[in-house]
Amino acid sequence: PNDRYNLAPDNYLIIPQERWMINSFGHYDFTDGVTGYLELHYSNNRVDAQLAPSNLGVATLIATNNPFVSQPMRNLLVELDRAESSSGTVSAGSASYASAPNDGRANVTFGKRYAEVGLRRADMRRNVFRVAAGFRGDIGEASESFLTNLSYDIYYSYARSEETTILYNAISRSRIQASILRGTGGADPVCNMFGKNITAACANAIRVTATNTTRTEVQVAAANLLGDLFQLPAGGVGFSLGAEWRSANAQFTPDSFLASGDVAGFNPGLPTAGQVSAKEIFGEIRVPLLSDTAMFQKVVLNGAFRYSDYSLAGIGGV
Repeated sequence: PNDRYNLAPDNYLIIPQERWMINSFGHYDFTDGVTGYLELHYSNNRVDAQLAPSNLGVATLIATNNPFVSQPMRNLLVELDRAESSSGTVSAGSASYASAPNDGRANVTFGKRYAEVGLRRADMRRNVFRVAAGFRGDIGEASESFLTNLSYDIYYSYARSEETTILYNAISRSRIQASILRGTGGADPVCNMFGKNITAACANAIRVTATNTTRTEVQVAAANLLGDLFQLPAGGVGFSLGAEWRSANAQFTPDSFLASGDVAGFNPGLPTAGQVSAKEIFGEIRVPLLSDTAMFQKVVLNGAFRYSDYSLAGIGGV
């Protein structure tokens, strides 16, 4: 039990966050039936997260003559080296090392929490910008009894977000493997990975800072017409009819440590990007059946539809 590591004191339970936001809304009445409007938004969000030091437990090559192991352990490493059934490779992040029987290297699972490297920290900064512009207004009526109380709304909006995450005090799998093997020669070995013996020089050698960026863009253009089709005894038959176009794209860009899987302490990830667009038509109708009767104050029938045509071949029209 004394060898177990308590994560709780190091991990942030409440994540610090700082956010700044500014919004602006304006409109201009060109005529009685045409109002132009503009919406602007910007926000900056910063979050700091903290976790316990990085740990790693993977297949690792250790030289049988490593100067930091005891003689009984050295004897065990020699036996493990002899017992290897065939030649192969050991992957250590972005690097690979040859492994063969009686080559002076034993393949073992080496597990350790690298407390000397420091607490893991993630600094996440996100900027969001959005603009929407359009026209709206009242059209009036086509006739006294058909298509009355007409109004419209046409707009376009563009939104962009960009988040950069900087990951501090991660460790490099390839650097750890190299440091363990490098410790077999020279008067001043770099790393003694056994016990709590990692020096500042070793911590600097295996510590890495990783960065990833996520960018997204969303565009929407829409038009909507609404009003009353005609009149019934219980009131006007209301309708809404419109069309919309949407486009969204996103891109995730990790650095070489994350993309190659060399990082430990944070999740690796491959570069990813994609885009999807959709064209839609939609409508809604409201039919008043009864109004202000002895039994009912109001009975209304509602119906709506939406058809979407996606750019993804696996979806198509819905």
